[in-house]
Amino acid sequence: MNPGSADSRDRPAIPDIRERIGGLILELSPQERRAAAYLQDHLEEAAGYTSTELAELAGVSKATVSRLFRSLGFETFREAKVQLRAVRPGAPRPVAPGSGPETHFRGEAHNLQRAAAVLSAAALATAAHRIRTARRVAVVGLRNGYPIALHLREQLVQLRSGVVALPAPGQSLGEEIADLDASALAILVAVPRRSAALSRLIAALRRRSVPMIALGDASARPALADAVAFFETPVQSAGAFSSYATAMSTACLLANAVAVDEGAPEMRRRVELIDGAYTELDELEDEGRGRSNPASSPR
Repeated sequence: MNPGSADSRDRPAIPDIRERIGGLILELSPQERRAAAYLQDHLEEAAGYTSTELAELAGVSKATVSRLFRSLGFETFREAKVQLRAVRPGAPRPVAPGSGPETHFRGEAHNLQRAAAVLSAAALATAAHRIRTARRVAVVGLRNGYPIALHLREQLVQLRSGVVALPAPGQSLGEEIADLDASALAILVAVPRRSAALSRLIAALRRRSVPMIALGDASARPALADAVAFFETPVQSAGAFSSYATAMSTACLLANAVAVDEGAPEMRRRVELIDGAYTELDELEDEGRGRSNPASSPR
């Protein structure tokens, strides 16, 4: 008998739906994981959808949604809605019983493997070329995406000028995107939980014909279908909080792809100039002493 069936109502409380997803995520099919990722990111509003609507929003088939909920222990989507209606916006996510460091790191490894499995080498090459050649690069992260955007900007600014992280502290986005056009580039970090302002920003960038690159979980892909490159960064975690390790790793991968360009002497010159400025200002520790070419790689 399924733990959520009507005949088990006098049993102990069934596990929170987030716990169920966290406990089964490694056993789900790729399409079921995609649906589960969308569900995790939109639990508060999922009770208001039909199974058909949920499938369309997650970018999977209705049959996949049905299989997912059966895997989670529900006989029907209607049965699952009982729990979904109980999800309180902003409520902390409970830690799955028995989740320890080994479970955490297995989940991290799975997220990285998933990202690698769906990575397109062509998309990576396209993204690197766009970053190298754009007039200006705006790396945008709202809410949880901001630290990732800031880190990516700090890597890219060592390779080229004209890279900014948005939004600047205390500033709005309007003045920052006003002069962006088709010659610029926007890199969007679209990890959950996403700000409602992100969809308005995407629409504003489209009106200005600004090319977009995006890093985000599977649920962000439909909103960014016209991005020149999309890098899937799963955030599933068995614990109380989502994990952004894969997003950070993808940011590193993207920066490294830009750095390997052999046809950009101006990039190598910039690295040398920055390394000289480090020395001039005595800003870094002396771990680089003794290297044959101290300016050979960005920090």
